[in-house]
Amino acid sequence: MSRRLPLGLSVFLGVSLFFSSLSPVRDAVTEQLAPGYHLHFSGAYLFWAPFCSLADLLTVLSLRELLIFLGFVFAGILAWPCRWRARSLCFLGVLSFLAWGILVPRPMARLMSDDPDILLIDFHSHTSFSHDGRPRFTPEANMRWHERQGFGAAFITDHNVSRGAERGKILSQTLWPHPPYSSLQGEEISLFNTHLGVLGNTFPVNRDPYDSDAAKIPAFIALMHQSSYTVVAHLPEYWREHWKAGNTDFLSWEVDGFEIVNSVPYCLDFPLSLRRQIIEHCRRKNLFVTGVSDNHGWGSATAAWSAMRISGWRSLPPDALEKAVLAAVARDKFQAVRVLERFKYFPENGWQLAWSPVVNLWIFSRTLGLRRALSCLIWIWAIYGGSFFWGRRPAKPPRQRWVS
Repeated sequence: MSRRLPLGLSVFLGVSLFFSSLSPVRDAVTEQLAPGYHLHFSGAYLFWAPFCSLADLLTVLSLRELLIFLGFVFAGILAWPCRWRARSLCFLGVLSFLAWGILVPRPMARLMSDDPDILLIDFHSHTSFSHDGRPRFTPEANMRWHERQGFGAAFITDHNVSRGAERGKILSQTLWPHPPYSSLQGEEISLFNTHLGVLGNTFPVNRDPYDSDAAKIPAFIALMHQSSYTVVAHLPEYWREHWKAGNTDFLSWEVDGFEIVNSVPYCLDFPLSLRRQIIEHCRRKNLFVTGVSDNHGWGSATAAWSAMRISGWRSLPPDALEKAVLAAVARDKFQAVRVLERFKYFPENGWQLAWSPVVNLWIFSRTLGLRRALSCLIWIWAIYGGSFFWGRRPAKPPRQRWVS
């Protein structure tokens, strides 16, 4: 390996440290950096920092951004002047890395607030009780995943079932206050090309009478409000099933809030222009907004957190915290939740999308911080040293053949 590559990467990391970002997250409403938050990394994460950090980046890219990024990587492998065997190994390595990032639990980056009264909460997540949930992603695993990401609470909103949410609530009540984490109860209801989050329900929701026609959805929402439940419009359905078809009836459905960031890759393709329109609609109608993981048990990073100010939330048991969260949403509405999203590049047209891998790598390097950058430097030079030593090994003499 030429020394130019590790030298170039070292200079790149040094320059990126000089332009280091002031915050790892930004406010999705104002689109400005959100100071007062930092990421905490375990010793295992710091040791494997180049690999965990790159996996985090790939996890929080939108589907189109990820495909463009992989296109750059595969084009670079094809252009690399080497034998096809080496190219094949590189392709296999990239695919193995992707599988590792999606399937294998790994050290996580934990978001933390400098304000102890800030609760980081997830309004939309799943367990193995959902038809599309990972089989081993039990309510217990859901709780561990969220707690390791920095969340203090999360609603379990399985598809049209409440058993996972009920089990999660019982589990968090049993374990509380160690850790001071609460699994809250909800359900994701499927209604005629529409997904709605119902929060705070203590019984399974009967959706059958309202699932045959979009015109019945407002009546379903009114019924949920009669039961004092909170209703949130979920991505990507209100965008892909209604807005793309030119239908904006969903804006008049009298939901309590809208998701504006959803961490599933194809949901992250929700255009910024449409997000801004939804934010303006929520501001005008005084509705709350959320940023969610929508985690089904795959991957070890989230693209978004929802932050709420609830004084003394750590001292509240799960039932009391759930009531406090829903009361704050009903009282403060648009001001109730601050949506935080990973600081990355957000392309708004085809040209920006085409160059998003380059810009995202630059932003990614700016968010590394000193300790992760040092870990990356150590790995870069360790790999270079290993390749140099391997290349200097004396070749084995050819085996002699005896001729009779």
